[in-house]
Amino acid sequence: MKKSFAARQSGIELLKIIAILLIVLNHMVQTLTETNGLMPDTSYVVDICSNTTNIQTLILAILRSSGCVGNDIFVICSAWFLLDSSRCDKRKVSFLICNVWTVSVLIFFITLALGCDLDRDSTLKQFFPIGNSNNWFITCYILFFLIHPLLNRLIRDMSQKALLSVAAAMAFLYAIVNYFRPWFFNYAPYFMNDLIVWIMMYFVLAYVKLYLTDFQKNTLANAIGLLIGILGQALMIVLTNEAGLRISMLANKLQYWNYGGSPFIIMTAICSFNLMRRIQWKSRLVNFISGLSLLIYVIHENYIIVYNYRPWIFDYIHKTFGYDHIVLWVILLVPAIFILAAIISALYSVTIERLVKIVSDKIYDFLFKIWERASAAFMKLR
Repeated sequence: MKKSFAARQSGIELLKIIAILLIVLNHMVQTLTETNGLMPDTSYVVDICSNTTNIQTLILAILRSSGCVGNDIFVICSAWFLLDSSRCDKRKVSFLICNVWTVSVLIFFITLALGCDLDRDSTLKQFFPIGNSNNWFITCYILFFLIHPLLNRLIRDMSQKALLSVAAAMAFLYAIVNYFRPWFFNYAPYFMNDLIVWIMMYFVLAYVKLYLTDFQKNTLANAIGLLIGILGQALMIVLTNEAGLRISMLANKLQYWNYGGSPFIIMTAICSFNLMRRIQWKSRLVNFISGLSLLIYVIHENYIIVYNYRPWIFDYIHKTFGYDHIVLWVILLVPAIFILAAIISALYSVTIERLVKIVSDKIYDFLFKIWERASAAFMKLR
């Protein structure tokens, strides 16, 4: 049964709100710093890959990692509870897919109604948001959610030593080797991808949850771990910048460390979760806003909004005010975008989303019947 807004512990829900704010911050920096081929003038773009002596540019380069922090916090928050699950709620998957599709298509038709021309690729992406990974996090989460019961079965059958060995081995390959790899290595050693990184984090968190119970409750240890995680990630970028100013082969590497499998970012996510989980309080408002996180993410990071609308914000700021206070502009935009997306999400959740839930359940029931008949037929084959 779905918990009410008041029943959920608001410490974790507040952490999810912080996570989505970090993700919005990252997306603002991303729009500011990546060239958009749809824009007639790209002079607004700030280069945060090249080494710099400009403190604001360096701050932007550091803030670019905020999205990885937010994503990992969401993974940890979800994984903690999924570890207690024994089954996959396929209706939830059906609803998630239908919800994302509905939002994507609605934005498409609203854009057309406003008279904005869209090319073929933009149109196709709006109608196939999951398959095209328009929001990669959603696609990866669905795949991860579908396999988590199998991972739980493996974890339950492992001894403490076996789980430690698996978690340590995966952490070494995907949090250490892939993070500290030399720049001339393959971009993704050992077939690293986001799903593999999430599975690695899942095994690490499983060991923390099952066997590091004292660490979970140690406020000082988690506060120190959180500080090390935040400062460690920032320090890697600062040191790379300083090295690149002196050694040419280390130039243009500022975003080298922007990786969700970073040991510093994973440490930040786990320690912040442990700290917030210990805050026992309940707030209907916090829980309601946290419940909108998925919609806020999908709406503000929709493909059309990202490429057709958002760059014009920075183009306007650049031409009207200049970039003397660009970091402040980015920070001010984050709550503005968040609040706007939250209002739209709230309106959608109490109107269209209810209809989507009804339709998604009917689609699931229809597909389930087809699968039952097909599987029964295949099982008779000899």
